[in-house]
Amino acid sequence: MPVILRKMQEAKLLGRKTSSGFYQYEAGKQKGANEALQTWRRNSGTTFSAEKLAHRLIFLMVNEAARCLQEKVVNAPEDADFGMILGTGFAPFRGGPLRFAEFFGLEKLVAEMDSLADTGGEKFKPCDLLQKHAEAGTKFYEVTSRSAA
Repeated sequence: MPVILRKMQEAKLLGRKTSSGFYQYEAGKQKGANEALQTWRRNSGTTFSAEKLAHRLIFLMVNEAARCLQEKVVNAPEDADFGMILGTGFAPFRGGPLRFAEFFGLEKLVAEMDSLADTGGEKFKPCDLLQKHAEAGTKFYEVTSRSAA
């Protein structure tokens, strides 16, 4: 269970049951964000830069797309990227999570994910396929040279 949820449980911020959680409730109806929780979270000592927060979110999508390829849920990296663009709204100009990973650098991405796994949990541990590409210096999209005929 994520730390924030454990702390909310200990503080009896259980949502509708206690009329307070992520939101405030009155007579079982949501009245708005729980400002006390927002203040508490801001003062928790855990802050991320916008870039670091974006990386945490994108790396999870990269890992899932790579895992889909690894487990043969999709046949090609193009399928995973296209599915993530259409299915999750991944930014099309980035080309999908696997294209993003190659642009970011697979070795750098895996190193950052390993670091996040140490502090942020197992969900950031890169899948085997990501690790193999990073170690071998290979890519999801191999560049092919075209020769003039």
